[in-house]
Amino acid sequence: MGPTALELALMSYVGCYLTIFALTAKKMRIIVKDMEVKTEAVKSEEVGTITEAKTDILVKTNASEDRIRRAHELTLKSCPVGILFEKANVKIQYSLKTEK
Repeated sequence: MGPTALELALMSYVGCYLTIFALTAKKMRIIVKDMEVKTEAVKSEEVGTITEAKTDILVKTNASEDRIRRAHELTLKSCPVGILFEKANVKIQYSLKTEK
């Protein structure tokens, strides 16, 4: 049995975030050694779809935390799947951490 619609939506979102972040970091001349994004979503039975998500992001880099936070903010403004989630009133909480 294949992935559920919820799992596909989350995979699309994580894939989009990672891709846009990588492009943004490259433009900002940030070298990313490794990156992990984990997302958990809550599906409302009442609404029948995702209503909120918690996303943990770990970026391994020598860049400053401020530069990574800026890349994150630019990514959120550019990620088409994230923008769709936002327009659908999906509340996403982010935990952004950096590691050398």
